[in-house]
Amino acid sequence: MTKPERLLVMSHGHPELIRGGGEIAAYNLYETYKSLPGIEDTWFLARADSERGASGRIRMHRENEYLWEQGLSNAFIMKAANQHEVTGYFRELIERLKPTVIHTHHYFMLGLEYLKVIKYIDPDITLIMTLHEYMAICPNAGSFLKPGTNQICRSGNYRDHLECSEGKTPEDHWLRKHRFDTFFSYVDQFIAPSQFLADRYVEWGLGKDRITVLPNGQPETIPLAPRALSEGEGRNRFAFFGQINANKGLDVLLAGLAHLKPSDRKSIVLEVHGANLDLQPEDFQKRIKSLAKPLLKDGTLIWRGGYMPSELPERMAHTDWVLVPSVWYENAPMIIQEAFAFGRPVIVSNLGGMKEAVPTGQGGLTLPHGNSQIWAKTMQSLSAETQLWDDLRASIPRPKLLGDVAREILDLC
Repeated sequence: MTKPERLLVMSHGHPELIRGGGEIAAYNLYETYKSLPGIEDTWFLARADSERGASGRIRMHRENEYLWEQGLSNAFIMKAANQHEVTGYFRELIERLKPTVIHTHHYFMLGLEYLKVIKYIDPDITLIMTLHEYMAICPNAGSFLKPGTNQICRSGNYRDHLECSEGKTPEDHWLRKHRFDTFFSYVDQFIAPSQFLADRYVEWGLGKDRITVLPNGQPETIPLAPRALSEGEGRNRFAFFGQINANKGLDVLLAGLAHLKPSDRKSIVLEVHGANLDLQPEDFQKRIKSLAKPLLKDGTLIWRGGYMPSELPERMAHTDWVLVPSVWYENAPMIIQEAFAFGRPVIVSNLGGMKEAVPTGQGGLTLPHGNSQIWAKTMQSLSAETQLWDDLRASIPRPKLLGDVAREILDLC
């Protein structure tokens, strides 16, 4: 960075309204950019829902923070619902703020069109995009899971996606890929929070020189003290943090614990810190509630519900192990880095960015994804001892700091 920058951060949601990892990562960087030398001004623009739908209007949330009432009219091709206001309200905002750098964190619920509009307004704006998932590659919501079977798929070839998109032709998929290529051409540099995600996009066709691997980063955090144990107690308190949906694997944990004999799980405590179960398909809701019922009754399960970021330290303090049992190729789950920052070992599925974040013997364990029996047996074994927890805690890698990440991103400009 050789000149003062005027920096706009964009996200598909505001973390005060939608508490997702991508939204939190975007806002954390926005707050960090504000404190860096050489930054003249900084703004945050997030997509927001409203009772009037995708009006396209942009309203102030607080000073230097704006909410954009936008959506998608076609999720398959990521087409903005309100095309008119991409060149209306959005264009007016960019012309008024005059950013020199725009760091965007998504196109979901925003559409792809705004990328072109930015460069149309001012070709000299440096446009950076952090890729938080695989929606461009996989039309099944970026999950890399085959519908119906939930079989994992890693193909970036559009011909292999036909069975995942009912009613779509090979031509539809070719045009979809061409559309993403066209709009991605307006991006100057992509950021990948994991090497795994970067490799998938390079396989898909993104130039290797156009994508830089950088973690999301964490604020400076003092690790929490280990949870105090009573005499003879093991490290038996496990916790699940995050959104509750079919890809996150909470049902894997509950199914495993439910199949243990009550006497075998009596020393295990699993706390669920999650939200949005009520927004999931009814059959999934019924499965979670059915599995949870006997575990809640005997005290194995404690359902604490959603949380604000400010509540995380208190909730983490009562936890020994943080569990990330996702059954899909997570990119870089924020909770892994948060657990490391607070000094808590993790147990993760052996997939994608989760496996990458937990090298063998450093800060945690990896287990086979979807294998409820192994997850439950591992929890049973770990709940009876303390030495492995001590060893893994001592080996936790310190997450990269947000300030360092922000400076490296600006060095790309």
